[in-house]
Formats: sequence, structure tokens, C-alpha cells
Amino acid sequence: MERLTYLNNGKPAFMFNGCEYKINVSSRLYAYEETGLTPEEIKALKIDNDRLHRLIDELENDLRKENENESL
Repeated sequence: MERLTYLNNGKPAFMFNGCEYKINVSSRLYAYEETGLTPEEIKALKIDNDRLHRLIDELENDLRKENENESL
């Protein structure tokens, strides 16, 4: 994958049609490129992250119910 961003005076930037851009978009693109991950890997990580959050929510709900039942 070709890298589009670079640091200019310590700040992320990118060149497009001969113009240099130093805006929030370039910061986000720079951060993404720093991961070294492909878009497919990012999507897979998001799916895994969402699944883990659902499992944590389920576990917290189960623990809450157990605690409520024990206190009765």
C-alpha cells in the first residue's frame, strides 16, 4: 500500500494535486497509515471489538442478575 502522508515540522500532512494539506483529515489518515493495517484488517478488528463488547455486556447483566438473586 502506498503511503500518502508524511510529517512536516512534526505535523501530519499530505500532498494532493500539488497542494499540501495540514488538516484534521491528514492527521486521521496519518494515524491510520501508522497502524500498518489494511482496510480489511481494520474491518475485522471492528467486528471482533463489537463482539467482545456484546459479550462483556452479557456477562455484566448475568452478574447483576446473580447479585440481585443472592440479595433476595
